[in-house]
Formats: sequence, C-alpha cells, structure tokens
Amino acid sequence: MARNQLIFISGGVRSGKSSFAELYASQIAESHHKELYYLATSIGFDYEMTKRIEKHKLTRKNSKQDWKTIEASTDLAGAIEEKHKASVILLDCLTVWLNNVFYNQDITEETTVNSNKWFEVKEYMLKQIEILNNEIDTLIIVSNDIFHDEINQTSYVNLYSQMLGEIHQLIVSKANQAFAIESSIPILMK
Repeated sequence: MARNQLIFISGGVRSGKSSFAELYASQIAESHHKELYYLATSIGFDYEMTKRIEKHKLTRKNSKQDWKTIEASTDLAGAIEEKHKASVILLDCLTVWLNNVFYNQDITEETTVNSNKWFEVKEYMLKQIEILNNEIDTLIIVSNDIFHDEINQTSYVNLYSQMLGEIHQLIVSKANQAFAIESSIPILMK
C-alpha cells in the first residue's frame, strides 16, 4: 500500500463501523509491518460516553494487535509526533471531533450556514485532515452516518448535520477507499 493512504468508513449508530475499522487497520498494519495507533477524539463527559470509551479500550486491549492510543479532542494534527508518521492511524471518530470543535469554536444556535464561523470550522477541520493525511502513512477516518436517521431539527443540529455532510463529501473525494457499514457488513463505495 502506498504512503499517504486515506480511508473513510461510515455507518449508523451501532452499525459495527468501529469494529470493522479496527480490524481493517490491524490488517493493514500487520501486512505492511507498521505501528498501529488509535487517535481517540472522545471525552468522557457523561456515564454513557465513559462506558463507550472503556468498551473501545477493552476491545483494543484484547485484540491481537499492539494498539497505542493518542488522545486529542480538537488539535489532532498537533498530537502527531515524528514516531507516528510511518504508521497506520485510526481516527475514531469524526462526528465526535466535529462536536468538540463546534464547542471550542463557540458555535451557537445563531451561527448560520456559510457564516464566518461556519467557514472557520470547516477550514480548520479540513486543514487538520490534510496535514494528517500528508504526514501519516495510512489514515483511517471513522464517522457516523446520521443522514438516514430522524434528526432533531433545531437550527444547531441542522447546522451540525450540514457541516458533517460537507466534510464527508470532501473527505471521500480525496479518499483512496470509502466504506459504508450496514449491519456490520462493509460495502466498498470507492
């Protein structure tokens, strides 16, 4: 596999996307003799999220691969060190990262699509992904596909959904591979 591979994996909530991404990242790392890192974006802000984080940690701990974890909630590119660059890095997950950036950039109900704040967040995230992709051997990005579920139509959630959709499209346009996960079944889309 060539250097600077970008792989995008999306699926609905509890679709099996993280399990597939972990397995796929492990296979790539093993077949190319690369270090394997998990770039975790989640923050344990409540009981449910803390339990989900612990479940993911346990899954990695019990796997055959030697996962190393990098924790970063907003500045993902800043968390990458020289030792990470010739590696396979699984970023899990884009949707949580976008939420963290929204919070840190003070996105509110009053923010509108195509406002200055909108462009600042979008450009920040896309620049971070570009840096990661240019510096890392293989970058796998996991994201939630929220577009088939009924969404609370507050202006804030609508703004978030539109931003996520745009970012998905831009990542997929640059990705070497893109998978959609349906009921634990990976479907190669690109």
